[in-house]
Amino acid sequence: MKKRLTFAFTILFAFLCSACEIPREEKSTVHSYGLWPYYTFEEACEVANSIIIGTVESVDKTYLVPMSLDPDPKRPSNYMAYTDLTIIVEETLKGIPQEKIKYTQNGGETRDTIYVCDEIYELKEGERALLFLSEDGFVITSYCVIPVNQNGKITVSSTFFPGRSEDARSVQTQMDVDAYAEVISTYLATASAQ
Repeated sequence: MKKRLTFAFTILFAFLCSACEIPREEKSTVHSYGLWPYYTFEEACEVANSIIIGTVESVDKTYLVPMSLDPDPKRPSNYMAYTDLTIIVEETLKGIPQEKIKYTQNGGETRDTIYVCDEIYELKEGERALLFLSEDGFVITSYCVIPVNQNGKITVSSTFFPGRSEDARSVQTQMDVDAYAEVISTYLATASAQ
């Protein structure tokens, strides 16, 4: 009798858990916009604690942080969503070389809500990227998550190069990630020599 009761509760629990998951297309979506600082290429290289190229190995569960001391739990917009990612580091351009790092990205998905930070690229498992990271594992500004496509190319603003100012007309430039990594490495070597 005890085995049957345990089996029945297990089936009931599994049924209830599966009923709790809402299909992605039926989830509500909350959009957020950050007040990201603007950095020139030189400032971003200086401010970043580490600059790496890597591949997302895993995406952890999304967690919510209240935006006020007494948020209404029925209003998802009262929370900021963050998701920790484990990234396998292929190349360290700045910082202490590590095999893997934790990167915390804005946005994510909970049981019933999708949180989207509109200014920043949201990495997924298996994707490669070039990242300018702060000491606490966050990206330093929204345009410092630079995804690498399957051909090893990145798209970067023409103003995000040494000697270019924010006043210059910004055009999206596509180039090989290794070539851009060389631009960063050359700049960092020159800056540290001065």
